[in-house]
Amino acid sequence: MAKISVVFYPNDAKKSKQTNRTPLYLRIRKNREKCEVRLDWDLSPQDRKLWNETFQRVELKDSKTNAYLDRIEEKFNELKILHAYELDELDIHNLKHILSGQSSNNATTPSVLEYAHDYYQKNVKESNQLRIGTKKNYMKAIHHLEHFCEKTKRSKMKVTRLNFSFVQEFANYLMSDYDVINKKAMTEASACGNIKKFRTIFKQAIIEKYIDENPFNLVTLSYQTPRKPKLSLTQVHKFFDYQKLPPMYRINAQIFLFMSLTGIAYLDCMSLTLSNLEYTKKGLKLTYNRIKTGHTSSQFLTAKAYELLDDFDKLPDVQNSPFLVPQRCNQFLNRSLKAIGKRYGIPFPLTSHHGRHTFRSLLDEADVVDPTVISKLMGWSTGNSMDATYRDVTDRRLIKTKKQLDDFINLTFLNDEY
Repeated sequence: MAKISVVFYPNDAKKSKQTNRTPLYLRIRKNREKCEVRLDWDLSPQDRKLWNETFQRVELKDSKTNAYLDRIEEKFNELKILHAYELDELDIHNLKHILSGQSSNNATTPSVLEYAHDYYQKNVKESNQLRIGTKKNYMKAIHHLEHFCEKTKRSKMKVTRLNFSFVQEFANYLMSDYDVINKKAMTEASACGNIKKFRTIFKQAIIEKYIDENPFNLVTLSYQTPRKPKLSLTQVHKFFDYQKLPPMYRINAQIFLFMSLTGIAYLDCMSLTLSNLEYTKKGLKLTYNRIKTGHTSSQFLTAKAYELLDDFDKLPDVQNSPFLVPQRCNQFLNRSLKAIGKRYGIPFPLTSHHGRHTFRSLLDEADVVDPTVISKLMGWSTGNSMDATYRDVTDRRLIKTKKQLDDFINLTFLNDEY
């Protein structure tokens, strides 16, 4: 949490020559930043004499000055207790306006769009905690808001006028077609993803006293993403016969099979180099950091996955590059997989992402049930679970998992009787 302090003091340099009264100032320090603001209060000559520098109060019972400063301090303590995270993110000058009660006038109050863009610049774009994909998703959400405001002629609407009606209209806009900009309707889950971004953005607007409540919290949309179709074991089995495919499809089928046996996502797969492999007496260990999340995935490769890597290594375009897997554009790979899927009688458009889903299904089929092991294989975050804190995923546990997968693959896909 950021170190924040507030200090009240009489500024004698600003003492009025006409009234002989001394104005009170508020000084705020946050980390290495400092700002000051003149409060709407001043001290009479008598109060100035009774001012206690240590307690920052007037030594006078029932002092109205003290009551005024107490209200400001109570406001600050409330922010620290109830909104600690938001207080960390809050700009020091906005905090100054909140505590002093001197909110900017309507001419300088930002519009809804200006506020969203300003939040992005200060809290998203420069953040070291957010991944590139998350930052892009914030920007996409703001672009949707821009198009909506332009369509409804609300581009200059002040953030203080943000209400449920506006947000409900925006949610409906996200889930509707709009031919003028060639916009297609989103699913409810996708619209919810955008709404969640604005819940975070305008949460700060409450702290800054622009709005009393966040209307984006009042919109109820389903988080549940429609379940994608999965490959059956029979359909997965067909990919083991990739040698029967025409040459133009064969390598792409091998890439998909490698992804299905490792759970590696497309971008991570295309980025693999020798530095991701470790040759040990126990087997070939694959370790990489997921590009999307930064989480680490580790596993010992099954015999079939090892064989596929060996096949790739014999290809000229792999031998002449630093990568372990033949490089394919995702669009080209997906087009090829759709064609392969039709040949195999798969009743839905096959994509590279189905490989990751397939691997997760194979883990269940092979009776791999340890959640911390599964998270390590998939490159998922383990969050703050107690298992993740006290149980390391050792090589011994990964080798046990490899054996379970090898046994299942041999029995199910490489057995002629299957």
